[in-house]
This record gives sequence, C-alpha cells and structure tokens, in this order.
Amino acid sequence: MAHLKVDSTRFPIVILDMNGNYSEEQALEFCKDMRAVLERHQRIAIVADARKAGMSTLKARSIMRQFVTDTMHLSDSYTACTAVIINSAIVRMGVSAMFHLTKPNFPIQVFRTPEEGIDWAQQLMDMERGSPQDAMVDEGEELFIGGQAPQA
Repeated sequence: MAHLKVDSTRFPIVILDMNGNYSEEQALEFCKDMRAVLERHQRIAIVADARKAGMSTLKARSIMRQFVTDTMHLSDSYTACTAVIINSAIVRMGVSAMFHLTKPNFPIQVFRTPEEGIDWAQQLMDMERGSPQDAMVDEGEELFIGGQAPQA
C-alpha cells in the first residue's frame, strides 16, 4: 500500500519512508508530521528512503513543493545532513549529479541501503555534537555532496 511517512522514533535521525504513489491526503499528513519535527528547533539528520517511491498526482506533488518552499528556512537551520536511499545505481548517479548542480546547504549523500544512510547520518550527528568516540565518516564509493562535513 502506498504511503509517505515521517518516522522520528530515532530522533535526531528522522526517516522519511516513501512507498508508491502517495495521495494528496498522505502528502498533507506528511507535511504536518515533518513540520512538527522541524518546529522542535533541534538539529536533525534526514534519511529519505526512496527505494519504493512512485509518482504521485500533480496536486500531491504541488502540496510537497509548497511545503518545501514554506519550510526552507527551518530546513536550512535544522537539517545537519540528508542521506537518500535509492536501489538503482543509475538513478543514484542521476540523483548525485542533481545534487552537484543544486548544492544544498548541508551534506547530502546517496546510499544503497537504509543501514548505510543511518550509519552515515549518525556519524555526522556524533561529529556535530563532539562525540567522544571521535566519529569518522567513511565516504565509501559515493562522493560527499553539498555543504561541508562538520569538523570533529
């Protein structure tokens, strides 16, 4: 079944689960849930799982586009990094190229699995907080895209 969910049970890691062709109602619910996370005014790391994402209606995409525009100031202030999860190597390359062109204000990286993305995001959050474990980010095969990694 199609869904679009915000999972903040691992806060400050926030997992966005996109599955299928989400509806306008699901887009509105997603926006409400994501706004609540952003309005906590705390740094977050986003892991966007797009492995099963589909195309939605024009209206649902319009709702999402407006949400991004309306919350850009919050996203820029509170997003520490974003990991995007995509199965296809070809799509990963295309998404990586897009991020090279748009240069977000925070580090963003594309991964094959949620576990890889969560690990990377947690490492960056630990580095940002000055974790005593001296976290090291392993960039693996992917390029570090946009922004700069927080310095330990």
